[in-house]
Amino acid sequence: MLRIAKRADHRPADPREARKLVSELRTEDPLRSLEQVVEWIESLTALPEVRLDKRFEALGVFEETATLLERRVARDYGRSGRLPAVREQRLWNAAYRLWRQLAIAYQLCMMEYDAGVSGVASAQLRAPVMGCHAMRALRKEMKWVMLRHGRVEGRAWQEAARIEQPALLLWCREDKVIDPSAMALYAARIPHASQVMLEGCGHMSLMERPGESAEAVALLIERGAPAGPPQGVR
Repeated sequence: MLRIAKRADHRPADPREARKLVSELRTEDPLRSLEQVVEWIESLTALPEVRLDKRFEALGVFEETATLLERRVARDYGRSGRLPAVREQRLWNAAYRLWRQLAIAYQLCMMEYDAGVSGVASAQLRAPVMGCHAMRALRKEMKWVMLRHGRVEGRAWQEAARIEQPALLLWCREDKVIDPSAMALYAARIPHASQVMLEGCGHMSLMERPGESAEAVALLIERGAPAGPPQGVR
């Protein structure tokens, strides 16, 4: 059973220690390594006395490593028809838990930023990036749910609606993985999102329509981000 420390000097809470932890992972077993990283993210999220800048930096360390592991897990999951049901479920659980926990963790960072907790001043320039990470994690969480034709948690929609950073819903008309009609569902729950539907491409918009995708992202960047930290930051 995972035991969560209650001290801010817990190893996952220190970015330098977080880097050491991920360097010690046995990457020849991506599934077990991913499950381990998710446990570290969960323990970090449960710690109340961590400076915001340190929490965000450590999360970035874990996310960078976990993203590479998740890609390998996703490739294995793509072979679901040839895998034992128990193995398939474990692969799905690891990937889903990663993005669900990261979404919760980045939402915590944004809430702490709004509250002006310790470390806000150092994290000021990265505030828009927090929103981007939160949106990405929510998108990935929802994607893994939809891959199993599941139902997205109400929590995820509520978190998406609270994000004030400009967001982009980029979809492909011929997407066979997640039906294009889902974009309207997302748009109804993410009030700050603009919508772009690309014609003549499937699920991989960045590969199939790189120019149009880049143009949509550039327009999103031009919209800017909310200004300034809260008053009285430390």
